[in-house]
Amino acid sequence: MGKGVQEGWTFFKEEVLKAQEQAVPRCQKTSRRGRRPAWLTRELWLGLRKKRRVYNLWKKGRATQEDYKGVARLCREKIRRAKAELQLNLAAAVKDNKKHFFKYISSKRRAKENLQPLVDGGGNTVTKDECRGLAPAGN
Repeated sequence: MGKGVQEGWTFFKEEVLKAQEQAVPRCQKTSRRGRRPAWLTRELWLGLRKKRRVYNLWKKGRATQEDYKGVARLCREKIRRAKAELQLNLAAAVKDNKKHFFKYISSKRRAKENLQPLVDGGGNTVTKDECRGLAPAGN
């Protein structure tokens, strides 16, 4: 009797897994490294490639430092302008497109803000009552 239940369970499990494979789409999560910033257009990307190429030429002695500095300055200005333009576009369209706005805001946050408990010199957690006595000592 137990064997019939086990066989029934394995058959059912295999059928559910087959149906899942056919019906549920699978997508792979892309790495952060593969995504490009929203402000990085093809023109900027080509400018950054040119900057890298001129830098390598400068290191080999086939370009002057002024050449590299000029290209680097131009890239820096274009990047600043592109970032500012993106921010203006996001701010202007925040009512129509909240998702993009908050996606950009959350990408700018470095880490989640968590407050850690106070610890005294001995490594013990300080309670609210003890904290009042430590306030003058902290100053």
